[in-house]
Amino acid sequence: IVPNLRNLAVRFYQSSDDQATGPEVNRLVAKLLGEGKALHGGYDFEYWEVTGRGHDAPPGGFEAHLAKIAEIERVTHPDTVVWQPALTWKQQSYWLWWEQPVKNTLVVARIGPEKNTVRITSTGDTRGLCVLVDPKLLDPKQEILVFHNEVQAWRGIPLPDLGTTLATGARGDPELAYTTKIVLP
Repeated sequence: IVPNLRNLAVRFYQSSDDQATGPEVNRLVAKLLGEGKALHGGYDFEYWEVTGRGHDAPPGGFEAHLAKIAEIERVTHPDTVVWQPALTWKQQSYWLWWEQPVKNTLVVARIGPEKNTVRITSTGDTRGLCVLVDPKLLDPKQEILVFHNEVQAWRGIPLPDLGTTLATGARGDPELAYTTKIVLP
């Protein structure tokens, strides 16, 4: 799931002498997040490791840990989405929709750099992958170009449809509800 954390603020703590949960996994996650940041940008994370706390709360207690995330603003319309489905029933990642996600296929989708352009790369079969159109990222009244693995996959002005509104609105999160989608071939 580490690739999917690109647009989430992650703060995690570890005591190196924790006998119940050793630091190896958290060190690996910090390394993978750093590699993702170098490759795709994003990945706002902070890992701190101390010694002498065992399996106890971080220095300053859980309040100090929560204070690290209290001021972070949620990003609902990032210009880049990195998605590697781990669950086949999770069909939406920000402004991407996938009727039948293929587990472990890595999808990287970026808005731009040209106006009203989406560039997607993927490592596997992405049939049924869709771009959800939001005016915060793309002008739905102008022509939109979508490239998949450097090949033009779609060009046109998308039309709103009730099915997209119902499917994306079912989560109950108005920030991630869309009226229009572009279905890639």
